[in-house]
Amino acid sequence: MTTLARWSHRRRHAVVGGWILLLVALAVAVLTQGAAFTDKAALPDSESASAYALLAEMGAGASADGSTQNGTIVWHTTGLAIDDPAVQDQVRSMLTDVAGLPGVEQVVSPYDPAGARQVNPEVSTAYATVTVDDGIDVDQVRATADTLAGAGLEVAIGGQAFSELPGASHGTEGIGIIAALVILFLVFRSRWAAFLPILVGVVGVGTSLLAVMVGSHWVDLADTSLTMGALIGLGVGIDYALFIVNRHRKALMAGASVEDAITTAIGTSGRAVIFAGLTVIVALLGMVVVGLGVLTGMGQAAAVTVLFTVLAAITLLPALLGMLGHKVLSRAQHDALAAGRPGSATPTGRAPLSARWALLVQRAPAAPHSPRCC
Repeated sequence: MTTLARWSHRRRHAVVGGWILLLVALAVAVLTQGAAFTDKAALPDSESASAYALLAEMGAGASADGSTQNGTIVWHTTGLAIDDPAVQDQVRSMLTDVAGLPGVEQVVSPYDPAGARQVNPEVSTAYATVTVDDGIDVDQVRATADTLAGAGLEVAIGGQAFSELPGASHGTEGIGIIAALVILFLVFRSRWAAFLPILVGVVGVGTSLLAVMVGSHWVDLADTSLTMGALIGLGVGIDYALFIVNRHRKALMAGASVEDAITTAIGTSGRAVIFAGLTVIVALLGMVVVGLGVLTGMGQAAAVTVLFTVLAAITLLPALLGMLGHKVLSRAQHDALAAGRPGSATPTGRAPLSARWALLVQRAPAAPHSPRCC
């Protein structure tokens, strides 16, 4: 680790340039090839898969590989009987329009012999079963079904085919980044010390997500894999870089040179970062046991993100620390060094509040034992 730290420091410009080139190369690959995400979920050999296979054999239109799915359109009447001729005419017209939509394979009406069990006159409620292909436009089906709603009629759609999966976060991770930046600045009292963990985390996550988009051509991945990878990657990436920056600042305050401080930080906190990262990666790859293709892909995508953030923390961060030198110290720490108090973190020479709290807790490591009864 010390060899890697010294190499990253002495060749800091080459290291930073290498990360930039990697980002650019992956971005070009994504722009030229695009991504190939999928929402199909192949079920393992389970009871639910057997149920889907049985439904398909019975003509219900649900398949175990997710290529076709069932949905329902439900309506309820007030003031009119559910089997009133006027209601039946309106429903048949609506269901005919639904059957003509792209991706709709079959519509079973409760007013047909095949769907006789799908109506309950006692509660004035009935439903139609709709079999659709994967990728059906749910909004289009909902809009068509809503044409039935009106005086005395309520309508709704539901079922597996019309359940929309959560989409991408659309950049809400930025709120977390801003919050983390504010907290880090309040703790470090140095804009560069606060900005470095954010920068390293963003570079690691950005590089990994581009790699995941390229890898989606070979691995079944859902677009939600990007959101999962971004959230996990930012969390661990900022955390890992924070460990190293904090250890580096302590080494500088102890009087070490910039290179020696980087070596100490990577040799200590860097080892912890690698161990923690490998633990998270193994845990994420454990999703393979579940046997769901998309869920496995999401775990793999998140594992790739963690791997890149670890690599950024032990290579890119030392290079950036070497470029910044003593700029990662706060003003109070600069004043302490200038006053000849290299081990002090505050202008007054007193230990930080966190250190004083630790010493206070150590005075009573265990609760006193009550005397034994005779």
